[in-house]
Amino acid sequence: MPVLALPTPRVLGAAHSTTHVDEQRAGLLAATRRMTVLVIAVLPIFVLTLTVVWSFRSADWSTVLLIVATVATVLSCAVSAELWRRLARLSDLTALNEELQYRASHDLLMHVPNRDLLHIELAEALTASGGKAGSVGLLFLDLDRFKFVNDSLGHAAGDELLKAAGLRIKRAIADEDAVLARVGGDELVVLMRRLTSFEHLGLVSDRLLAKFVDPFKIDGVLLSIGTSIGLAASIDHESADELYRHADAALYEAKERGRGQAVFADVALRAKRDARVRTELALRDALAGGQIEAWYQPEVDMVAGEIVAAEALARWRTNDGVEIASSFIDVARRAGMLEQLMVEMAGQLWAWRRSSGCNLPVALNVSAAHLPSLLTLHEEDPTGRPFQGMRLEIAETDIIHDFEGTRQTLNQLRELGAQIVLDDFGAGYSSLQMLSDLPIDGLKIDRSYVARIDTDWRVRSLVTSLADFARSTNMIVVAEGVETPSQADFLARIGIDRGQGFLFSKAVDAGEFATLLDNGPLGAHLTSRF
Repeated sequence: MPVLALPTPRVLGAAHSTTHVDEQRAGLLAATRRMTVLVIAVLPIFVLTLTVVWSFRSADWSTVLLIVATVATVLSCAVSAELWRRLARLSDLTALNEELQYRASHDLLMHVPNRDLLHIELAEALTASGGKAGSVGLLFLDLDRFKFVNDSLGHAAGDELLKAAGLRIKRAIADEDAVLARVGGDELVVLMRRLTSFEHLGLVSDRLLAKFVDPFKIDGVLLSIGTSIGLAASIDHESADELYRHADAALYEAKERGRGQAVFADVALRAKRDARVRTELALRDALAGGQIEAWYQPEVDMVAGEIVAAEALARWRTNDGVEIASSFIDVARRAGMLEQLMVEMAGQLWAWRRSSGCNLPVALNVSAAHLPSLLTLHEEDPTGRPFQGMRLEIAETDIIHDFEGTRQTLNQLRELGAQIVLDDFGAGYSSLQMLSDLPIDGLKIDRSYVARIDTDWRVRSLVTSLADFARSTNMIVVAEGVETPSQADFLARIGIDRGQGFLFSKAVDAGEFATLLDNGPLGAHLTSRF
């Protein structure tokens, strides 16, 4: 799930501490038993021996009995005090052990089970159901726009929101044999131990969605926070891990569909999730085995037809052919492999530029979250500008999440020789303020605008204004997705003379790209005007 939040609070070394306390308690119990046995066995023998010895030395039995009683009383008091001390220590250790066990198995903010305890209870519920299909269910909840609350109002407000949401969820499931758990930052799970039907699970999800209709009041601020829910009911003899993963996959699908809704993990969704897992495992092997290759799509001067730059695009060479990036980039992002993929592409790009002697600028798509990695990646360069000739393309929608941090990193990369281009411009949070505040060398017009140039006068007017702005600020402007001569003709006439798209060439491997360079201008693709 992808939200930036703190993990469930845990006590470091809780399991080890609990074991240590158990060992101390067992040792104390054994010592107490030994002392008790010693007192019961030795004290009567001691008293009897003292009585017999004294009887031979004195005929005054009253004195003997007085001495014996005094000694017995003193010994009893001493033993009792030691026993009470040990019992008190045992009680303290028992309380400490219970506290450590609670901390190790519960979320300390919401005071509900954590992920570990949830898995135990889920496994027990499945065992109790006898493996019967539809008898146990999971509802995986993710609070929509929770990160916005954390970022704008602070983590204290986020914590209060979580507790308030937890109370609403508990009210919604109060009449069910169910338990609420917190498994991540804003990820909550409801375990339904006893389902009557698949429809039963749907009714519970409807109640949960309804609980989030009214806004929350946190620190005097009304917050409209919805929730997305992934639902999964057990199938025949399904394991706890399988059911949990299917509910998680359903939640991911709910967020992909637009949030604020519930999605059931049906057969098709389970198959989709299994396919994604297989792709993830294969992609990890591909990255480790050198099956990810950098291919290059030319950027063309649409007036002269000459290749003026290139964009490096990831391709996955499999036994069945070559997969384009769009077929696996989402899996890489969800599996946390995007940074590794970017590192691999950057390394291949550097190696290719050195071996080929290509002096053209080469663009690389990068993620704002992984930009700092580039600063530590490059090899020592005597010029101090290791990114010279490299163009880093970053999507505008990616920048908005950490604008200031991204701006600072981009400045550092620019000082090392990189050009910075705002990719997919117009697809998200476009603004002149953003362009003036960021160290930007160029723009890449989103392909959705280029596709409508021939049919929408408003798009033509917008792109024309963008071309005028670029000229006045000396920015590079590239139109991506150019597929027809008429699109190329219009773009060149308004001053956007750089284009990239199938009209000129698809992405090709390094060998074919070298051939394109040797063959000269790509003028055959252009209109007679050129």
